[in-house]
Amino acid sequence: MKGFFSKFKKNKKGYTLTELIVVVAILGVLAVIAVPMIMNSVKDAQDAGMKAQIQNIETAVQLCLADGSLYYVETGGVKVLTPASGTIENTIKQKLVGHKYPVNSKDPNKAANWWFDPATLKVGYDGSGMTNPYKLNDDASDDQHGK
Repeated sequence: MKGFFSKFKKNKKGYTLTELIVVVAILGVLAVIAVPMIMNSVKDAQDAGMKAQIQNIETAVQLCLADGSLYYVETGGVKVLTPASGTIENTIKQKLVGHKYPVNSKDPNKAANWWFDPATLKVGYDGSGMTNPYKLNDDASDDQHGK
């Protein structure tokens, strides 16, 4: 039995420190390459989601124009978007009932509000660059409309 254990003592096999360092370095290089690719994929998915939300709100505006709940009135040569009843914001929100959309933008790099520009019929994260924007999400207590 003594000879059996002495055999293991003489035959020490394992990885050297150099081999372990090389493996750790290779794993580090792979991590440096993979992490940015994953982070870019997450950001691309968030951006695609935000674009889809904006398109949904713009579609609701087009529906309002099509059914007459929003229409243009020409005043002094300028077309002004006018709701049939209530406010522009509430008219658009009513079209979105039943369609989930976030009240606030989920992108941490953007402003937390949705804005609508009646001059261009565009929706954006903030009112900058818009003629006379309307804030579409006054109710910050509810995370989603149209649940």
